[in-house]
Amino acid sequence: MARGTRDSAFLDRPAARAVALVVFALCAASLVYIDRKDIWPAPKVEAGGGGDPIALCMRDRLAVIDAQLRDGVLKPAQAELFRTRVDALCQAQNRRGGPEGLPPGMTPQQLPSR
Repeated sequence: MARGTRDSAFLDRPAARAVALVVFALCAASLVYIDRKDIWPAPKVEAGGGGDPIALCMRDRLAVIDAQLRDGVLKPAQAELFRTRVDALCQAQNRRGGPEGLPPGMTPQQLPSR
């Protein structure tokens, strides 16, 4: 019995092979997508904070304090005190809204007078 194109099984046809290639390509693409962080790691972020305005402010303020200490403008005890206050200063200068917990643009209620 000679096999003709009409009685051959679907899996033996070229269309079935094309479907198999498409399925294989989709599986390979999904594996690459799932492991994309391992294949292409994200760029490293600078330890200095990059574009963070608070980190930039702290770096600049600490540099000023160190320069003033070297120049003799500040005493070591004063410099240490100023270093402890740098974080609060930079947080206050770069705060986008009101106090913590309030939506941006909302001011806290005034305290009642005595």
